[in-house]
Amino acid sequence: EARDDAMTRRNKYGVAPVADRTHGGIVFASKGEMRRWLELKQLERAGIIKGLRHQVSFLLAHNGEKICKYVADFEYTENGKPVIEDYKGVQTQVFRIKAKRMKAFHGIEIRITGGKK
Repeated sequence: EARDDAMTRRNKYGVAPVADRTHGGIVFASKGEMRRWLELKQLERAGIIKGLRHQVSFLLAHNGEKICKYVADFEYTENGKPVIEDYKGVQTQVFRIKAKRMKAFHGIEIRITGGKK
């Protein structure tokens, strides 16, 4: 009996099926990211945070030369200050490099929530 490996192969980070990580028409990268979005939406409704946005893109360039872009999971204002947040189950090397570039190029420290910090 033939087996379709593409259908049975698991994601290397254990990401759940799309249906399990979709809410309000938004497909999240993980169930954890979706739960964090719902927590942040509650905080926004309570007036604790403002201006919540999902998947916000930042250009990372030096001396006018584009290096790459960083897409933050969430952006919002808390106590009058902007917050850039990323929900991470696993911090990849690429993420760590982009986080350092966000700090160096934009002066932005990324708030990391989720599993492994």
